[in-house]
Amino acid sequence: MAARPLSPLATLGAMPLAMLTSTAHTTRAISEGDTAIRQPISTSRRVGFVQLHGGSGLSTTAAAVASVLASRRSGRVLGVDAASGPLGFGWHAGTSDPAAPPIPTAPSERRLRARDGADAVAGLPQAASGLFTLRVGDAGAPASTASWAAEVSPIARFFDLVCTDWGVRPWQSDLAEIADSSHVVCLIARAERRAAEEAVAMIAALQGQESEPRVVLALVDVANGRRRDAGRVLETVAGHAGVPVLGIPFDTARAAGRPARSHSRLAAARLAGTIVSSAITTRVTAAREGVPA
Repeated sequence: MAARPLSPLATLGAMPLAMLTSTAHTTRAISEGDTAIRQPISTSRRVGFVQLHGGSGLSTTAAAVASVLASRRSGRVLGVDAASGPLGFGWHAGTSDPAAPPIPTAPSERRLRARDGADAVAGLPQAASGLFTLRVGDAGAPASTASWAAEVSPIARFFDLVCTDWGVRPWQSDLAEIADSSHVVCLIARAERRAAEEAVAMIAALQGQESEPRVVLALVDVANGRRRDAGRVLETVAGHAGVPVLGIPFDTARAAGRPARSHSRLAAARLAGTIVSSAITTRVTAAREGVPA
């Protein structure tokens, strides 16, 4: 019987961040990132991960961030797969088998009528990191925001953070709805000039929504260092985007089904800390303005 392929992030959450490396610089960065990740959040925050084009490493990045959050925070974290594809968020997070059909999580009356945390997680698989996962929508197709809301709204309040992998979404329609259902939107794009420029152009549109979500931009070096302009693109965009911009390395170990390398885990931790800080900024701003968070 053939061995099942392992998720490259299956053990990420169980590994203390301090074990990643021993260099002074990286240890300091890990400590700072860990402090940001552990910041208290008074009410549940929703984070939407989205890309304008496929092949940007969205599911890998979203699962890595959600896994880090689940492993380092005391409260529950929920990862929602609203995208399509057999090796999506659940596989990267370590809660689904690629040999099994990519079907939605079975409905649950307990979750629909959740009154406590035990009801909220009923029937949800849990990864080694502590992350709970939920797949919504129809098999093989991206979920609508309506079907997402039907499954997530009854249970969201029982989680510190709800991280949703929305996959590829057209900016003309879906992105507006995703922005309205998110406190923080994390745009994922390739660390290439054209893709980065397109992502930057979307920032103002997202921030212009009535819900005014915070935006974080993650540029993934899918060329794995083979493009000489990746660093220059990151530097240029960071100076003009007006939002946090982070570089994410492409990890060949993940693609091969092996545990993520230390530099990838560190990048995921930095992004996770930035997202938590952005979520808290949203809460503080809303409270100051007298708007319900």
